[in-house]
Amino acid sequence: MLHEFCRERRPTANAWVAIDFKHLWPRIQHLHVFLNERKPRSLRQLFRDKRDILQYYTFWYVLEPAPWNRLTATSFAAIILVLTVLQFLLVIIQTTTGVL
Repeated sequence: MLHEFCRERRPTANAWVAIDFKHLWPRIQHLHVFLNERKPRSLRQLFRDKRDILQYYTFWYVLEPAPWNRLTATSFAAIILVLTVLQFLLVIIQTTTGVL
């Protein structure tokens, strides 16, 4: 029986084919769909996940140490910092004067 099984095997051992897993194939398909729909939850998973190519290249574009990326990130951070300080000052003014 083992001899017949080994003779019928295909040379591609890495291929997942429904013929090889007759009873487990519905579960394998369900697991495949589940894993493809799952999003990465950590930085390490995002770093290694190449299923969503747009998300992968967006991740690397943001982390790329190009000068225009650093300039964009720095200017964006500066604008956020200025707006946060302005909002904080307005809250203090509204609280002290009683104006809503």
